[in-house]
Amino acid sequence: MKQNKNQFSRTDKIQSNNYQTETEMHNGRKHIVVPVVMLVEGVHHGSMGPLFHSAAELSHFPASWNGIPIVVQHPQEDGQSVSANSPSIIETEVVGRVYNTNFSDGKLKAEAWLDEENMVKISPEALHYIRQGRPLDVSVGVFSDDEPTEGEWNGEAYTAISHNHRPDHLALLPGQQGACSWADGCGVRANQEGGDAMGDKIEIARKDYLVMLKSLSLYEVGTQQISQTIQQQLDSLDSASQMHFLEEVYKKYFVYRVHPTEGIEPPKYWKQAYSADKDGVVEFGETNPVIKKVEYVPQTNTMKRTKGGTDIMANEDKKPCCPEKVELLVQSDALGLGEDGRKWLEDQSEKTLDNLSAGLAAMARIDAVELELKEAKKEAPPQMNKEEAVRVLKEQLSDPEQFLALLPADQQAQMRHGMQLFKDHRKRLVDYIKANAPKDVYTDEELNTMESPDLEKLIKVIPGKRDFSMKGAGADVQNNVAVVAPLLPPGVEAA
Repeated sequence: MKQNKNQFSRTDKIQSNNYQTETEMHNGRKHIVVPVVMLVEGVHHGSMGPLFHSAAELSHFPASWNGIPIVVQHPQEDGQSVSANSPSIIETEVVGRVYNTNFSDGKLKAEAWLDEENMVKISPEALHYIRQGRPLDVSVGVFSDDEPTEGEWNGEAYTAISHNHRPDHLALLPGQQGACSWADGCGVRANQEGGDAMGDKIEIARKDYLVMLKSLSLYEVGTQQISQTIQQQLDSLDSASQMHFLEEVYKKYFVYRVHPTEGIEPPKYWKQAYSADKDGVVEFGETNPVIKKVEYVPQTNTMKRTKGGTDIMANEDKKPCCPEKVELLVQSDALGLGEDGRKWLEDQSEKTLDNLSAGLAAMARIDAVELELKEAKKEAPPQMNKEEAVRVLKEQLSDPEQFLALLPADQQAQMRHGMQLFKDHRKRLVDYIKANAPKDVYTDEELNTMESPDLEKLIKVIPGKRDFSMKGAGADVQNNVAVVAPLLPPGVEAA
């Protein structure tokens, strides 16, 4: 595989029975690179029926497949298949691109460069398949000119022959089968011969499995960690024909079962030996087939047989270990067992009863804290900032009388006197404008809603001589009520 300045060496490699995954940086983002066989020569049943794809057509121009988008499942809009080369599909569904396409051995091979971040967001399931090296079917979205010619290829009938392939996208199909399936030789896989070469022979898989497990080291040897590690390795053995599941892990061995994916054949069980040293290195030993056996053991209560052969339960009274503790738990409303649970409690050990009592005590403490918090919240005075206080005052004291009622008596008298002067002054202004302004210019409502300074400005533009100095508290509007004689020089009389 070629490198460029945006790539780093492929040291992060994972090899499975099916294919090897590698890591590359592409356009500044981490990509998982896996080999893929997109099509092989043969008859494939797609949306257009059984079509024959010849080696001559597939090998005509392999480079035309480079750069096509990779999606998970074929893109659709309103239930109809659409091209993946549209802005909306590229932004929301594309998880990678196809590169390094070539045709050899009757197969159209390439590398699938998968954007790890997009795979996490769009299809964690497909990413899980890739990381575990599990078989993964693919399907191509391609435009072609189909010649309606019936025939057979290797004993398989077709209704048309595809020509002039114009690739649109490659679809990953986790959990599904493509038109060119894994069994046909297609899919995310190593470039090997067609067919399920890995899955059909469990002995080969088991040998590879042992090689992987023998190289395994654990930082801390524990049942849980060992179980997780074993299951991960079992997952890597899964194929299109069989699945592997961990049954039990014991001190020196574990048991797993192998399920066929098709048919009604029952699962097979295998016993695998292992050991772990003080440094945490796990070694795996011999693998042997086993049979699952159900064991029947005597029950705790004693059974007795009568002379007539009838089985009856022996009536042996078993005294509870701690009657006082049982009684407290029976009476507990929080536990909710009541008398119906008395028999069960009497059969429990003292340790179990103590654990139940401790749990009830913890629940009581939690309830007490929650109640205390509720009470504290209920008693806490409402908090109010400056802006909130001003808003409330404006709402509550919109009536002047409400505001005056808050003041001392002497200040109330002063404020009432000032308010009366203000009302009288506004009345004189309005009356003058109504008497001297042109008729039908201002309505009473308009004048009464004007601010006092605006009324005074309006009076100044009304024609006519007037004195509106408002001198004195009781001054009235004077309109030509007195004529003052002009002051003349001595000896000069007014005409």
